Amino acid sequence: MGQSVTWYDRRLQGALGAGGLRTYEDFIDAQADALVWERSVTKTIRLTSVDPENDRPLAFYLKKYLYPDRRWRFLFRPDKPAVEQRNYAFLRRRVGAVVPEVVATGRRRRWLQLHDAFILTAELPDCVQLDDYARTHWPASPGTDEQARQDSLVRATAELVRRMHAARFYHVDLQWRNVLVRLGASAQRVEVFVIDAPRGGRRWLWPRRRHGQLRDLSSLDKLARMYLSRTQRLRWFALYTGRRRFNRSDRRLIKAILADRARYERDKARQLGIHE
Repeated sequence: MGQSVTWYDRRLQGALGAGGLRTYEDFIDAQADALVWERSVTKTIRLTSVDPENDRPLAFYLKKYLYPDRRWRFLFRPDKPAVEQRNYAFLRRRVGAVVPEVVATGRRRRWLQLHDAFILTAELPDCVQLDDYARTHWPASPGTDEQARQDSLVRATAELVRRMHAARFYHVDLQWRNVLVRLGASAQRVEVFVIDAPRGGRRWLWPRRRHGQLRDLSSLDKLARMYLSRTQRLRWFALYTGRRRFNRSDRRLIKAILADRARYERDKARQLGIHE
């Protein structure tokens, strides 16, 4: 059975090796300090370690893909950890986005079938997921520092997504949980980061770009409808397009986003057995 580990940070390799993470099996068998996310074939855990050079605490996220039925579909294309590492590198280099540092990736194949894989990233310090922040800080009273921070978040997220799409990069799973927020000392100092990007990438053909754009904007609007006013949502879209007055194409896109959200809600209700 062929298996491999690719290290992108040799200094951290030593720190993790001292903590018992050396071989491919060590990563796949690693137990959680804290379980972060779990789906049918995906499990993300948080691990902690100590930097042997200065005794500084370190934190990492280990995302494991476990395929009990194996996967032929990754035969002629890269596995998800490889895609995510490539996407982070592009976002950092070409978009100027701050993204998690990839420490290592690995995969195991037998007869070309993918059995499992992983990606290890370093934690971005002092960050909180945007959905968690919204649940505890929205709504805010007008004229307060909290309201100013929310305005800064609207502006920062719109500018980040605009730069991504200008570079023809589409995340495709741009939920609020996949946007991290770091607050500065002042209300105007807000940073936003994108995480969990194994599905997206660059798209060249117009239909594919349009699909990626709709997926990103519709995913963001899922919770924006709950936490932002109509005026804030339109302001976000104006910052995203760079236009104060929307043209015909902008209005068509807004209608497509609203229709996509309505279709999603209908499908969700149908799955839950809720009938109109």
